Amino acid sequence: MSGQFGFMAKIGATDAAVATLNDQPYLFTILVVILVALILQSKKEPKDSKKSGAKPPAAR
Repeated sequence: MSGQFGFMAKIGATDAAVATLNDQPYLFTILVVILVALILQSKKEPKDSKKSGAKPPAAR
């Protein structure tokens, strides 16, 4: 499969996924933004919980 996102097939994307990305390239941008946001959020959470020194709420 060729096109702007043909490289995605080499890393495991299906032909349908590559065709969709070629037709609607903004989906790739949205995917990258969401993945970066999730990575940054997951890196931020452990540091915040260690610095706060707060104990988790007791189970009821």
